[in-house]
Amino acid sequence: CPSLVIYNGASRLQWLWDHPRHLVFGCNFAYRDWPLTHCWAVDRMTVAAIRGHDEYPDSTCEFWTKQTGLELPPRWQHRPCPGIDSGSAAVSHALSLTLAPVIVIGADGVCGGDTETAYDYRWHGPNSKRQIHHRHRQTLIELSQENPGRIFLVWDYPVDRLQTISLAQAKSMFDKYEIIENKHGQTSYSQTEHQRQ
Repeated sequence: CPSLVIYNGASRLQWLWDHPRHLVFGCNFAYRDWPLTHCWAVDRMTVAAIRGHDEYPDSTCEFWTKQTGLELPPRWQHRPCPGIDSGSAAVSHALSLTLAPVIVIGADGVCGGDTETAYDYRWHGPNSKRQIHHRHRQTLIELSQENPGRIFLVWDYPVDRLQTISLAQAKSMFDKYEIIENKHGQTSYSQTEHQRQ
């Protein structure tokens, strides 16, 4: 079944449709707003800020950061990170857990759109609007080349060397699968009858 990766761009707000049992990856403070299974923060100041939030103990998602020699806060895990940003790390992690497609929403800066982020990062200084995320985009291009046909960015226009799809196409990719829960409460995914015919 596809995984969903939520970046912090404004277009993420299009995703009002909820599949809480699917693998859902988010960046930085996205755990506040989405039912994540995995939350990524690469920047150490962001990790510290997440640890300090009141709602942090209530979150049920797993928290991840890049591999480091520094001691990790409680409840955090680390793994190798392909680039410098949380979004690329989340995509890479999603790719490692399933052979299914990875749908990315909210990667506005990567796609050439607005680089305004959803959350406040006071330690980055007053200029929250930045140039197009070239290094973040380059990492996604490299991941796409290593995993052809598996990464799909939800965006209304073509993006050079990245595969984009509409919001409706992304939702239909999830709709191809139905969740099957057995008597022991374990879940699996199967193509719907309509898709098998």
